[in-house]
Formats: sequence, structure tokens, C-alpha cells
Amino acid sequence: MSKKSAEDFAFGMTLDQLDESDRLLDLLRAQGDLLMAAGGTDVADGTITVIGAAIFEGADEMKDLIRQVNAQVLDAEPEASTRVREMPAVYGHCVGVAGRSATHVH
Repeated sequence: MSKKSAEDFAFGMTLDQLDESDRLLDLLRAQGDLLMAAGGTDVADGTITVIGAAIFEGADEMKDLIRQVNAQVLDAEPEASTRVREMPAVYGHCVGVAGRSATHVH
């Protein structure tokens, strides 16, 4: 996979937005599954209407969330204070149990 640069991304998504989109998609999937399971069988009056309305509302919420995410333009270069730097792993050789050697991450 090629390296991505800041220019490859047009918008950002918060973890809360990601969780919300996952919740909405799970809800829509479950409601669609319910409709499929009902198939052509007899269901109580109004059931299909209620499920259809819930699917419509969930899809509308998802559409609003996508619009909100699209509006969140990423900065060209993040501020230095928001960057996280990870130290590279250092591998060393040490002796383990019963004299066997093992490699551990420090």
C-alpha cells in the first residue's frame, strides 16, 4: 500500500462520528434484516410502516452525519502540539527461563 499524504485526504472524522456512523449502519442493517425475515408473511398492521419510517430516519441521520464529516476540512499541517511521536522499538537479547535466550521488546 502506498504512503498517504495530507493532500490525499479531504476531511477528517472524529471517533464519536465514527461510532455514531457504525451505530446507525448497524441499526439500518438490523431493520432491513427484520423486513427480509418477515418476507411475505402476515405481520401486524402498521409494522411495515413503522420499520420503513425507522429505516428512513436512520438513513436521514446517516446522511446528516456524512454532510457534517464532509464539512470538516483538514488543516494542511497539524499543529506541533497535536502530533504524537512514537519512539522506534529497541530490540535486545536477554536470557530467559532455564538459560534459554529470548528476544524482548524494550
